[in-house]
Amino acid sequence: TTFRRYAISENGDFWIARYHDNLYRSDTTLTRLSPVEFANGPDYFKGDEIEALFFSKTDPELLYVASTKKGLNAIDTRTLSVNHIWSLPKGVVLTDALLQDDRWFWISTTTGLYRYDMQEGGSMRLTHSDDRFSISASYIFTTHVDKYGGLWVGTKDGGVSWLGNGQRYFEKVYFSGDI
Repeated sequence: TTFRRYAISENGDFWIARYHDNLYRSDTTLTRLSPVEFANGPDYFKGDEIEALFFSKTDPELLYVASTKKGLNAIDTRTLSVNHIWSLPKGVVLTDALLQDDRWFWISTTTGLYRYDMQEGGSMRLTHSDDRFSISASYIFTTHVDKYGGLWVGTKDGGVSWLGNGQRYFEKVYFSGDI
């Protein structure tokens, strides 16, 4: 059994995503792992790739799930109902996601970086272009927002791109020597 991602609730329960499988839950002892049977259908995420699990900071009973097939969803862990929020475009593969300030989802994919605004409901996409100030590559492995609001984007073939808070253009981060 391969595990992909996990999140721990305020009461210590584990929510675990398995490779190409559904979402599972266990108590704090991790002695018994049970598939979550959602109100929307017991196998809601079966055959999907869940790449991110985040509990809301404002509602600790709300679990956000980002997956390739189902996109962005919110699960009410009390009722086990799934609220679909946003879908990835057809053919796009999710690699990672980041929830920033319970408002923005940064969604790393094989075709660029998406930002979904939970308050406004809209999304935008950042990709590599011939512009030297764009992201260094469109295949995005991971994204991070630092404590100053700077956006760090780890790409497959272009290294790391950085956009400081208030900046309009990405900078490329290059390393010298062997790492």
